[in-house]
Amino acid sequence: MSDDDLGYPDGLYQYIYKMCFLHSINISAGLYYNHKVGTTMSIMLCFTSFNYWRYPLLKSKRRTFDMVVANICVPYHIYISFFTKNKLLCSGLLITGTIMYPISFVFYNKKKT
Repeated sequence: MSDDDLGYPDGLYQYIYKMCFLHSINISAGLYYNHKVGTTMSIMLCFTSFNYWRYPLLKSKRRTFDMVVANICVPYHIYISFFTKNKLLCSGLLITGTIMYPISFVFYNKKKT
């Protein structure tokens, strides 16, 4: 595989890889509140993220698997965030993070033109 197949430039994807350690916050919260499904999904998302972001190739099974897990786990986490005591904070952060993904495509396409 060449560096042309990378989804992000060298130097940037290592930073994103390091940010995968933030998954430990969700895992810890799930364990603290004894939410078994949320904890399990957070662990799955953590492992698939680490697996993909260590070397993010655009056309790889690791990317596909990470996206499938993310597309299952993130909506579920948004759903359960509506049942917390602080709905605005929890839901707002999750929805804002989710919206950033399509916005990144807009910025990427503007950069290309």
